[in-house]
Amino acid sequence: MALTTVASASHTIGVEDMGEPGTGRRRITLDAGPVPADRDFTLEWTPKLAGEPLVAAFREQLGDDVFVTALVMPPAPEQTAQVTRPRDVVFILDRSGSMGGVSIRAARAALDAAVDRLATRDRFNLIRFSNETDTLFDRVLPASGTNRLSAKQFLQDTKAEGGTVMRPALHAALKGDTAEGRLKQVVFVTDGAVANEADLFGDIRRRLGDARLFTVGIGSAPNSYFMRKAAEAGRGAFVYIPDIAQVGTRMTTLFDKLERPALTDVSAAWLSFGVAPVAAETFPARIPDLYFGEPVLLVSRLPAAALEANTVLALGAGGWKTSLKLAD
Repeated sequence: MALTTVASASHTIGVEDMGEPGTGRRRITLDAGPVPADRDFTLEWTPKLAGEPLVAAFREQLGDDVFVTALVMPPAPEQTAQVTRPRDVVFILDRSGSMGGVSIRAARAALDAAVDRLATRDRFNLIRFSNETDTLFDRVLPASGTNRLSAKQFLQDTKAEGGTVMRPALHAALKGDTAEGRLKQVVFVTDGAVANEADLFGDIRRRLGDARLFTVGIGSAPNSYFMRKAAEAGRGAFVYIPDIAQVGTRMTTLFDKLERPALTDVSAAWLSFGVAPVAAETFPARIPDLYFGEPVLLVSRLPAAALEANTVLALGAGGWKTSLKLAD
């Protein structure tokens, strides 16, 4: 794919264009020549985005297997008509004792701001939990002025105390089917202090439906393993905020992203001669949505014989479709 910039923040480099315009080929050299390998060499490159998503792939054959890494880049926001689906947003706030002090105050402030950002056609609900779970409404309700005021009071009255019984809160957030034409997003703010991760992962996979789950870890020692894997199972993303002072900024970035997905319900399939499914192992099994400014990465393993069978990776979402030939 065409590139706009190639740079290194770690070393002074020379960049030489090696191919036809639009191929992205560059030869990178160290200006200082050989240097001690006492620190990471970091190379940063920026693709030239277009009005449609871009797809690039790297293929490597090892023995009887072919491994593929595919990168799906979102379109440029300024070249794309911003048409977003109305959303049902459920915020879950961990108010257990481990979230006490600065953490709970920062989380309350961030969710308060998130409620202000909701569009008039959005619906929402707030759930908080410790030993017990309680919800603001019995279902998602429109983001009206009255309902926003109720949410702000609900957050203001939230104090951190008690244990971490997460399961009922997850069940409450994921109950019910997503209404047709709407996008359901669950934002889970916690330090993830739980011991029953495997049970919770199973609950998410069984109950998720068409919803997306985004986890936000606050504080110096969150259970990053649980929150990262929960977001993977929930077709969302994990945001880790170690510095409490960054909570407002990082949460604003997250909410800005969630309001403007570039593509939703992305599908991917490996096909022989464009029609017959190929036995392939692909991760993630359920592809997350594509958001502006953030690529989706797919990794796959296929039998080497797929190289001889005109195998393609077919990708699609709504009216957008494209394919990559495995042999290229």
